[in-house]
Amino acid sequence: MPRTGRHTQRSSSQRNPSPNNRINEKAIRFAAKHRYHYTTKTRPRLVLLIVILAIIAVVAHVLGSCSSREPVTQTASYNTASEQVYQSPYDWNNLSLDDKGLYEYRSGLATLSRVGVDVSEHQHEIDWTQVHDYGIQFAYIRVGYRSTDTGTIVKDAYFDENFANARAAGLDVGVYFYSQATTTDEAVQEADYVVSQLNNADIAYPIAFDLEPTNGAQNRASNLTQDQYTQIMKAFADEVNQRGYQATVYGNASDLGNYDLSSLSNYPLWVASYGAVPQTNFDFTMWQYSNNGNLPGIDTAVDMDLDLTQAYQRARG
Repeated sequence: MPRTGRHTQRSSSQRNPSPNNRINEKAIRFAAKHRYHYTTKTRPRLVLLIVILAIIAVVAHVLGSCSSREPVTQTASYNTASEQVYQSPYDWNNLSLDDKGLYEYRSGLATLSRVGVDVSEHQHEIDWTQVHDYGIQFAYIRVGYRSTDTGTIVKDAYFDENFANARAAGLDVGVYFYSQATTTDEAVQEADYVVSQLNNADIAYPIAFDLEPTNGAQNRASNLTQDQYTQIMKAFADEVNQRGYQATVYGNASDLGNYDLSSLSNYPLWVASYGAVPQTNFDFTMWQYSNNGNLPGIDTAVDMDLDLTQAYQRARG
């Protein structure tokens, strides 16, 4: 912002000589008054005195300029309402890439994370042995999805193959379902479908519920209220729990914003946020950090995930 008087015809320095200007004038008058005393003996002393006075003038000018500047203020950054409820416990200075370019979260000498992928029929056939040998520790595998237009439940074409082969290769496995439920009854139907496809198999990770609005005319979930989203998620999770499994909710910041997160504190969050560090402060334990991973054994781009459960438990005590 321009200071007052900056654009007037006569400058403030002309109206009110500054201290440094007065020092300069004194130096000049002094030199003029005593110039007839210049001798070989006194000239060096006088030159030194003039130099000292000039330095004082420069210092006075700098100090005067600093004192006249407008103060610099910092704008405080406040969290949104949901971020005030869920605060990330992580110190992202502990995040790094290993020699294969995979993320890891370390504290001292301890690694407090596990790296994984999530896949569907879009990745086609996968060589899970190569994936495991590269250092991938777990996989989330899509069981199926509800179509956005007809609402029909469809099994993922590669679910059985991926589920069996990933486990055989030594990876820990979780599963997810892409939901387009618009009622709690449909959510229960989806949960029952997922459990039936597992056929009582033990899995290492919770069943993930992925309800995302989609673009286009055929979008079943676009007009749901926050309460409807929340009740649908709870219905899915409750049914999963009653069938002997645990549930988690997946989404990016926009998707998770559709829920009343304060009502879902019993369920861990799996957050999608692509970048060097997550761009959200949700209280999550799983981070999908890329949708463009490149791994041996998978011919297409693949989602990359970091399980931060150990880091979370240490941070929360």
